[in-house]
Amino acid sequence: MRPTLTIRPHLQGFKTARTFGSVLVFASLCILLLSQAAPASGDQDYMTITFDDKAIDQPIGTGGPANGEPSSIDESLSAIVRSTPFSTPCLEIGNTGNMNFDLAAPVTGGIVAVITDIWFYQDVTCQYFVSLRNSYNQVIASIFFRANGVGEIAAYDFIVDNVTYPTGRPTPILMVVDLDARTWSVWIDEVQWVTGQPLFEQISDFQRVLVSAGGSCPEGNRCSIDQIRILDRVPEVPVKATSWGTLRALYR
Repeated sequence: MRPTLTIRPHLQGFKTARTFGSVLVFASLCILLLSQAAPASGDQDYMTITFDDKAIDQPIGTGGPANGEPSSIDESLSAIVRSTPFSTPCLEIGNTGNMNFDLAAPVTGGIVAVITDIWFYQDVTCQYFVSLRNSYNQVIASIFFRANGVGEIAAYDFIVDNVTYPTGRPTPILMVVDLDARTWSVWIDEVQWVTGQPLFEQISDFQRVLVSAGGSCPEGNRCSIDQIRILDRVPEVPVKATSWGTLRALYR
């Protein structure tokens, strides 16, 4: 006759605890192996400014990107938070002057992708420009928005003229600098105007986005900026293959 195995209550509890402990150990080992097999992404945002938390109809401060504000603004430049024309709070700029958005430290390698949305009013008769700069304030690349929806893209001896952009609606801007490959590219309104243009030989880092109004801007001439985002990566899908609203939702 086969003997009957009786598990005493205190030993039964020990067996249950031991089994549960084995499960925990196994789960921990699986997590460790998975983390080693698929390391966490290094994606990061160098800068995220949306103006969403700023007081409406008030001048923007200069507390720097850490506070969702420019690093500096010329006294001659008007920079006021508005509730329109974008659906979220935006920064209206006008008159004449510069506004800088500086990273705390320069980026010396990898990808730098600058995303911004700009709304140019129908009555713009002066010049606005967005310029990427290095830690010595040298130009990496600039986009000039001039009257009648026509402008140019420039970097030292490189120029693309007759660049078109819309007025009276958002204009999405994407500027990409590859510091390792030493190239830069530009998209305006989902159209790629510059592809892999070599960097100027003295450029070795990135630190600043400069937004400027100039060219004898008359009083009241203005445009609005909805966001400035600086990433360490390029959107995985082609800009033209998706709506900018979808792209913006991914990175905002």
